[in-house]
Amino acid sequence: MNNFFTNENQLTSYIAYPKCLFDTKLSETTKLIYIVLLDRAKMSLKNSGYTDSTGVFIYFPINKMTEAVNKSEMTVKNAYSALEKSDLICRRHQGVGRPNKIYVKLPVADSFMSEENMLARQTENSLSDGQDFVRLADKKVSGNKTMNKTSLIKQESKTGTAYDSQKNVFLTDEEYSALVSEFSIAVIEDYIERVSSYIARKNAHYNSHSATIRRWILEDRQKNNKAPERVYERKAGESL
Repeated sequence: MNNFFTNENQLTSYIAYPKCLFDTKLSETTKLIYIVLLDRAKMSLKNSGYTDSTGVFIYFPINKMTEAVNKSEMTVKNAYSALEKSDLICRRHQGVGRPNKIYVKLPVADSFMSEENMLARQTENSLSDGQDFVRLADKKVSGNKTMNKTSLIKQESKTGTAYDSQKNVFLTDEEYSALVSEFSIAVIEDYIERVSSYIARKNAHYNSHSATIRRWILEDRQKNNKAPERVYERKAGESL
């Protein structure tokens, strides 16, 4: 039975969540992995032997992180890469057979906030009591032209991390893991590049890249599994 939160009841162990992460475009899994790394770095700070000229470092191999957050190895790898791209961690190789040193960097407030989120926050904070908050996508943009439907679709499709070389296909960690579990890594990566190439050539826009990849795979499989039509024509001298 759970207890109500009172002065007498002590909190169970918890992990700090930096508020500025709310404004990043990182996936929820990537944020979770970052705060786990940050919590481990705080522990290393209290112990000797985990500080060098750069700062505090930790060891947290991918296989250990998969156990800690109950995610696939590919999901953790992608999260580590996303954190490096966002300059939230730095990994240094220590040689064959030795785990990487991971330096966890501290996020600076507003440094990862997109222009849209910054404008939205400014608008929200400037509203007087009784006024309704208007989403930025619904407001008029330069030239007094409202954002058209194509722009909205393009914006919605870019949720998650770019998984292709041309940065056209965006998937969340959960979407990628679901596709891999349903098909295979080789198949998914092949179709990611196919969809990316098509988007680049046709300037196509999709509400969900994950759904598009799944549909393409299933349609191609259906075509390949379709039985060939029987031919009933005969040559002279042959019988049916």
